[in-house]
Amino acid sequence: MLHIGIDGGTKTGFAIWDSRLKKFTELKTVDFWTAYYMVQHYVPEEVRVYIEDPSQNKPVFKRPGMRDYEYAKKCQNVGMVKRESTLLIEGLERLGYKVTKVRPTKGSLTKMNKDRFRTLTKHQGTSSEHSRDAAMMVFQR
Repeated sequence: MLHIGIDGGTKTGFAIWDSRLKKFTELKTVDFWTAYYMVQHYVPEEVRVYIEDPSQNKPVFKRPGMRDYEYAKKCQNVGMVKRESTLLIEGLERLGYKVTKVRPTKGSLTKMNKDRFRTLTKHQGTSSEHSRDAAMMVFQR
């Protein structure tokens, strides 16, 4: 069974964990459309897709000391990521893929540096922050 993790955004993290081989077979940073089409290289019955779904979190609130333009930009960015995630989820489900929505949390194993990631996963290839975030959604499934 292959487990595909997708961390949406301007730079979309994409990871494939092969549960038989117990290793990552793909770690990339791509755009929205590339991630969407890469999933379609696999038969729906042979994969599970995990997509980070920020719509499950509370709205963005302005932090003390934050300037109005900083707050507006942050709101725009979060809104774009929410929409991209929603489109990926809906589009892949329409194609017959089993999609699990993953709620982003502070306690998750995301945002780790490459050295910690290598130590934890034993993956020796290259990775970006985005691909590592996607990878941690599917690691050891």
